Amino acid sequence: MNGTCESCHLTDKSTDHILSEDTCGDCHNPTVWTEVSMDHSSVTGTCESCHLTDKSTDHILSEDTCGDCHNPSGWSTVTMDHSSVTGSCESCHLTDKSTDHILSEDTCGDCHNPSGWSTVTMDHSSVTGTCESCHLTDKSTDHILSEDTCGDCHNPSGWSTVTMDHSSVTGSCESCHLTDKSTDHILSEDTCGDCHNPSGW
Repeated sequence: MNGTCESCHLTDKSTDHILSEDTCGDCHNPTVWTEVSMDHSSVTGTCESCHLTDKSTDHILSEDTCGDCHNPSGWSTVTMDHSSVTGSCESCHLTDKSTDHILSEDTCGDCHNPSGWSTVTMDHSSVTGTCESCHLTDKSTDHILSEDTCGDCHNPSGWSTVTMDHSSVTGSCESCHLTDKSTDHILSEDTCGDCHNPSGW
């Protein structure tokens, strides 16, 4: 037979056939009709119109359609569209946290944005590591000499508001309070610490 399937079977395409610009012979073999070599390239319907129940049970939760991430000509090569993911980062990336990541009870999304991962909005409230675990070299060169850790005086949610812990200061009072001596103070060559106690001035 030299004609196309359509030359005889023009009205034989079932009403629930996948929407496609293919001819019958692009996918079907007239000698074994049910053995189909699927040509997805001319399909005009969505993946879901055929594969509604084919999504695996452990697939990431998402409002995306198949075609938003997958390509029918190379299904396992995925261009990830995170914008419609309804699951958490951890539902896919449970083991992707780097070994030197700051210790924290935060989830990925508390600080990171999937559309720009390296741009971080830091949520210090759930950090379980010390300030020093990230900010080891961030102490200013003119900071008061002290054995305190950052958290002894500073609060990460309001860094410039300081609750001063003088007990571990190794510098002199004068290293911070050089101009704080009142104008009516007794004249003396003593240093502040000779007479005063920083925990009860």
